[in-house]
Amino acid sequence: MNEYDYDLFISHASEDKAGFVRDLVTELERRGLRVWFDEAELDVGDSLVESIDDGLRRSRFGAVVLSPAFFSKRWTRAELDALASREISSGARVVLPIWLDVAEKDVRAYSSLLAGKLALHADEGVEQVAERLERRVRRGQAAPAPPPAALDPPQPTIVLEPALLRGRILPANYGTLIRSDERALLSRVALAAAVPTTADPMLRSATQQLFEDTVAASPLERFLHELTTPLPGPDPEHLWRLVEPTKSWIITAARPRARMIVDGWTVEAQAAISLKHQPSIEPIGWAKLHLDVAIRPLAETPEPSAKERIPLSLYDLFALVYVPLSTLLDEVASTVISSITGEPLRVLSVGCLVLPNGDAFSRYVHFSTYAHGRIEGATDASAIDWYPITLDEIVTAEVRAEAVRRRIEELFVDGGFRGFEQVVECLEVPALCPTAAT
Repeated sequence: MNEYDYDLFISHASEDKAGFVRDLVTELERRGLRVWFDEAELDVGDSLVESIDDGLRRSRFGAVVLSPAFFSKRWTRAELDALASREISSGARVVLPIWLDVAEKDVRAYSSLLAGKLALHADEGVEQVAERLERRVRRGQAAPAPPPAALDPPQPTIVLEPALLRGRILPANYGTLIRSDERALLSRVALAAAVPTTADPMLRSATQQLFEDTVAASPLERFLHELTTPLPGPDPEHLWRLVEPTKSWIITAARPRARMIVDGWTVEAQAAISLKHQPSIEPIGWAKLHLDVAIRPLAETPEPSAKERIPLSLYDLFALVYVPLSTLLDEVASTVISSITGEPLRVLSVGCLVLPNGDAFSRYVHFSTYAHGRIEGATDASAIDWYPITLDEIVTAEVRAEAVRRRIEELFVDGGFRGFEQVVECLEVPALCPTAAT
């Protein structure tokens, strides 16, 4: 049950109502969020102090519009202090900063604590800011966890075989969603599963249809849908379809290239399962499955006078690893492999790769937004290349999310960024809105 009457309290200076705050509130309410906004909530004769205090107490988050006018007000400081106090006492993230016509040095001069927080930027536009706020609010609205079951005897640790996939899921070695000369960011998750194979394996029509349907209805599709359209319904131009190569021993499904909501970028995806005969791992063989997502710029290089938008936030990067991995483990492999073998899925190896091809990683994720500074002379962050050693590292959503956070944390370390730890720890499992049935 939700204990708050409002999703967001909008803390702002009155000078910022026109031109940004009113438009933001309108957009948030259009998206179905409950917003405490003083123009809507205060009536003639109300006590200003009591009403604002009541609004703060009844709101789950406080969206704080930091601007030169905000910094000069006493009331805005009091609102911020109240939100920060609740954040400290609860241990939950409450303050959601939005920078309006201010730079990092301005925010740091006002509050070093605020300067260290992940912030939205008003110059990205009202719709973009509203979308990010909506995502943050929706992430906490998942169904409550079921009551704990009776304790089972401890299960033995299942050791995986990283060597089955390590180095074999690079773009040149495992599918051709991107060419070697293309600029793109490729996210690939792969899985080796225990499947008795023969010299002439067969994937029948029913299995092919099951594979296509499972991918099309998966969290991966919902994530891609949110990247490419603000509308809840499906877009027939973006639907998954079986494509070549599809033979008796391999199925390939693809989601066509589509423009992202962020201008100047496209995204497409591919999924495949192969039963082609492999050298046996006694006494069984194994099949390979993979899910790919490729993000590309529409232009090879941005115009010198144009400001190129960055397509992914750190939250999106987290989802770009977590969502395909969870889709592969929990839905695609478990459904399709079980239908082939008639037995529960047995995972032999898992691999995750996020690789910028022909570009710096920072063209896709603006890492400096999330860190205080950078070590002089440090290179750009490189890639995520991860192969779990045991099933315990990926068996539940919680440990899987923590493992992905650690992979992202390594990007900051390798890239020489400082002061990122709190931001990475705040990354949460995305709550993807279901799309309407096709």
